[in-house]
Amino acid sequence: MASARSRNALSGLNFLIGAVQTGFGPFVSVWLTEQGWLQADVGLALSVGTIAGLLGQLPAGFIADAAGLRTAFLALTAAGAAAVLLVWIAMPETRPTS
Repeated sequence: MASARSRNALSGLNFLIGAVQTGFGPFVSVWLTEQGWLQADVGLALSVGTIAGLLGQLPAGFIADAAGLRTAFLALTAAGAAAVLLVWIAMPETRPTS
């Protein structure tokens, strides 16, 4: 049986992933609208992303269970870095000016 510490860590991870998923849709929809996409196209893009995420959850869960803690940490770090990079590239006004 899993320890209380590992259950709490998993609960925290699920909370943070849910927060990222909740914030991703509105950000992308606003950005795509600013790029000139029609509402129907934005809806289709978000729907395809949601379906791909659902289809990828089971295999990703198997991989996460098979991988060690260090590998999971590296994957989460890479996902966070990719999110920051997406914002940095998509929104040049967020870059620091010198």
